[in-house]
Amino acid sequence: MATPSSTLPVFRAIFNRKIGDDVICVTTTTAGSSGKNTAVSTAFIEHRTPSGGGDSLVGRHLFVPSVNEERKITKFDPVTGTAYTEYPFSAQVADKLPIEVHRHSIADKMNLINDGLDWVSLRGHYFNPSYVETLWGQEEYGEDTAEFNKRLYSIPTAFKEFPKIWLVEGYTGTHTGADAASALTDSTKNWTTNELVGLTIYNKTDGSSIAVTSNTDDDVVGTLTGGSGDEWDEDDEYIIQKPGAIPFSIFDLENNQFEQTQKSKLGGFEFYARIPETYLIKLEGKGPLTLFTNEASTTELYVEQVKVVALKCAALWFEWLLDRVGTQDKATLQDKANRMHAQYADIAGEARMPAQEHTIPIRRVTWK
Repeated sequence: MATPSSTLPVFRAIFNRKIGDDVICVTTTTAGSSGKNTAVSTAFIEHRTPSGGGDSLVGRHLFVPSVNEERKITKFDPVTGTAYTEYPFSAQVADKLPIEVHRHSIADKMNLINDGLDWVSLRGHYFNPSYVETLWGQEEYGEDTAEFNKRLYSIPTAFKEFPKIWLVEGYTGTHTGADAASALTDSTKNWTTNELVGLTIYNKTDGSSIAVTSNTDDDVVGTLTGGSGDEWDEDDEYIIQKPGAIPFSIFDLENNQFEQTQKSKLGGFEFYARIPETYLIKLEGKGPLTLFTNEASTTELYVEQVKVVALKCAALWFEWLLDRVGTQDKATLQDKANRMHAQYADIAGEARMPAQEHTIPIRRVTWK
């Protein structure tokens, strides 16, 4: 199954249907004015009022997805299909350009969608499947036994709950080449050519890492990134997973002495353990859903999951509108919010129900 991923436009289209915003999607038929405050499409003409007036689009939001900009429409000419905006766009609206007209602000929608992603993440209903491999065993690392607490590990990412911990055997060693080298050299090794390609090698000394693009019997090629350096220096220490090595649970490691810290039980995830330095540590768990920042950004949901989460986003949207309408409209909005909350609870609850036990009794048979 593919990694879950949905874009903001996909999520917003589903959200629009939940809140009843019938978005008008057209393509410009003429370039807008040099003043950058008009967009022209003959498809707009059909949206004039029944009497032929031009106030049907006034007050709505004109959105240009290609530049991720929106402006409020202050005037509409139903004869030419020209929409005039309150403020100019950053550039002239070009011909043959896809544009949209929304009843509500694009920015407000993204904010409320992100509120919904936060809500379902914090409650553990939906999450970002997170896999982190930036720790390694410390038991024999370094010469000074009092150098640091070698049995204390801090989990380096924002998991929502304590992750599963896997160990995998690796190659370790030091760079025996010159300082400021672009490739790792370890003259003590006898690797098979290109057996490490696609794996990640970690420079334990400065915290950088590389995705291996090729290797010889004692050289590894790739570009170091992250950490405090982008070159190999003499005696830099490294670790890389052995090809074909299979991860196993930390609880299957003999004499691991694993123990979570008290801080970990309060959310600052740490643990104590005896882990040999020849093992990479792989963390697997639930991270918060990624929030949207622009049209190209994504979050870790399948489209079918978006259809459920959008219900919660719509409920939050109607509650957000409560403070922005008159008293006569509050009851209607609250009713919509309540219905969306209830629909979300029903559908999300069914999705999380455990498998049912068999209800048909099975008679035990004794064989002779």
